[in-house]
Amino acid sequence: MKNIKISALTLLLSIGFIIPGCVKDSCHGVVFEVYFNVEGVAVTNFIEYDGYGEGIPAIANDTIAYADLDKVFIDYQVDYLAFANPNRDWSFSLMSTATACSYIPGSAGSKTEELASMTITTLNDFDNDHLANSNINDLFDYHGSLWRDLDDPILLSNFLAGQTGLIEEEDLVLSIKKAPEIDQEFQVRVVLELSTGESFQITSEPIVITP
Repeated sequence: MKNIKISALTLLLSIGFIIPGCVKDSCHGVVFEVYFNVEGVAVTNFIEYDGYGEGIPAIANDTIAYADLDKVFIDYQVDYLAFANPNRDWSFSLMSTATACSYIPGSAGSKTEELASMTITTLNDFDNDHLANSNINDLFDYHGSLWRDLDDPILLSNFLAGQTGLIEEEDLVLSIKKAPEIDQEFQVRVVLELSTGESFQITSEPIVITP
């Protein structure tokens, strides 16, 4: 469904050339912690299709009925960092150890970064309360992440207000609460700010959302 940033195989190969091991207790007792570092942000609109609950990425200037719109993914673009626990013994075997393990992408989350703020701004007049260049965080529900769905979605603004601690997930899965009422072209700018002082900005591809 989702265009995964780095395939599991690529991750295994990359990490295998750096240091052997894997997530704690999954590789003969070797403690190998994997974290990620946020390097950017991406935004993708998804279309529901075929009634299977799966989505495909919308492409620029697609026209989509609101009922057919699935989720909006806000993805952290990340680099992975691997750390071996110095308190445990392990043998330097490179690929033989890494490929024998099950790998969980970003299993320990970010090592140093917290989400300080995120703003979604509409580039077009959405409705009378959300004209062009307005913050539209309140028009989205938060559904969790690709790997962890919430049983009940919550308002994105409520999720952001309650954010504390290091970033644990590599993406945010959102849904838009209604179709645009003025300009049917939907395009947003996402600005992400981290506790480290880093700031990332991305503008989504425009799509047309019909009622």
